[in-house]
Amino acid sequence: MINKSTSRETLTTAKLLWLASLATILAMTFNVDTIASGNDRNTRRPATPLRITDETPKIQIRSSMIGYRDTLIFYSLRDERAVVKVNLDNKGTTFPISATVFLFDPNAEQEGIDKWINNQHSDALFADALEPTSRYTLPPSKAKILSYSAAETVSDSAEQHIDYSVRFKIRATGQRGSFQLKTFKDNASVVVKKK
Repeated sequence: MINKSTSRETLTTAKLLWLASLATILAMTFNVDTIASGNDRNTRRPATPLRITDETPKIQIRSSMIGYRDTLIFYSLRDERAVVKVNLDNKGTTFPISATVFLFDPNAEQEGIDKWINNQHSDALFADALEPTSRYTLPPSKAKILSYSAAETVSDSAEQHIDYSVRFKIRATGQRGSFQLKTFKDNASVVVKKK
C-alpha cells in the first residue's frame, strides 16, 4: 500500500521547486531583456536637453562660390556635443523650412565637430572631420515660418535678388533616451532671385 501523505508531500515539494526554478529563469530573462533594450531604470540613458538661446554659437550660410543658395544655419551646442541645422529654401517666398539634429560622441573634440560643420557647406576640405553618431530630421510640422519682409535688393555677377528677413520657429521635439530639443525662434536672411 502506498503512503498517500508522503506522495503528496513529495509532489508538493517538487511543484514548489519547479515553480521557484521557473520564477528564477523568468526573472533572469526579464532582467537581460530590459538591460539589452535600455529599459532598466539603472541603464536608461536620459534624453539630452538641447536649448538654443541667443548665446548659442551659430553659423549662417547663404551663398556659395556660384552665388546665393538656400540659407543654412548651424547651431553648435558644444556641451551637449550636438548640432542643429535649419535649412530655409530660397526658391521663392514660401521659404520651405526643415531642421535636423546631429549628435556626436560625448567625448568628441569640438574642433572635429567644427570641421564637420564646415564640410557641410564647403568643398569638404577637412578629411579628418568627425561624423555624427546619429541624426534626426524633425517632422515638417515642427518647423514654421512666422513672418518675413524684404530688406534690400542685392546683386551677384549676373542677377538681382531680394534679401528677405525671415522669422521662424522650431517647436519642441525629441527622441526618447536620446535628446529633447526645446522650442526656439530665430531670424534668418534668405536671398531670393528677383523675377
